[in-house]
Amino acid sequence: MVAATACAPNEPPRFDSPGDRVLFAGQRLEFTLSGSDPEGGAVRFGARGLPPGSRFEPEAAADGGGARFTWVPLPSDGAVEGRTHPVTFIAQDDEGARRTASVSLTVYLDAASPRFTSPAAFVLAPGETLDEVVVVRDDDGPKPVVRLVAGPAGVSLEPHPDGARLRFTAPSVPEPVASGGLYAIVLEAPPTVWTCHVLVPF
Repeated sequence: MVAATACAPNEPPRFDSPGDRVLFAGQRLEFTLSGSDPEGGAVRFGARGLPPGSRFEPEAAADGGGARFTWVPLPSDGAVEGRTHPVTFIAQDDEGARRTASVSLTVYLDAASPRFTSPAAFVLAPGETLDEVVVVRDDDGPKPVVRLVAGPAGVSLEPHPDGARLRFTAPSVPEPVASGGLYAIVLEAPPTVWTCHVLVPF
């Protein structure tokens, strides 16, 4: 009588998930997947949901199998608030047993700082009033909030759809504190600081 020999179940390959990743558009992402088969067989890797432009390349590995993933996301792959790309990596042995790892690749746009586009120098006659809309642009972020950091007495700043409305009336007579009739007004749309100069020739 021949005793029956029980066959151990085929175990799926072992491999570590690369984990979720966060990066900016234009930043290179690269990692290698490697794995091993408990039964000593070969391990092959695959992937589902690879983002456009990425590369997934199987390569030889001493422990039975491997694959290299590389990607440089474009601005269209990201968003200011982040855009997530779900990817599933698969490791499979010769017997068809497999293990999967689902990861999220989140791409952000590196938001540009607000920029002032108005003239930064003005000339006023004594007693003349400057009434200027200071234009601030931020193409990839919320509407900038402009605040007055420093300026001569009497300068005022009011909210405006394009940035802020700046008003300043030049003194009628020279002021001892003024440097040759040149006044500096400093505004800020965080983190951008902007300085304009007003010249009042007496």
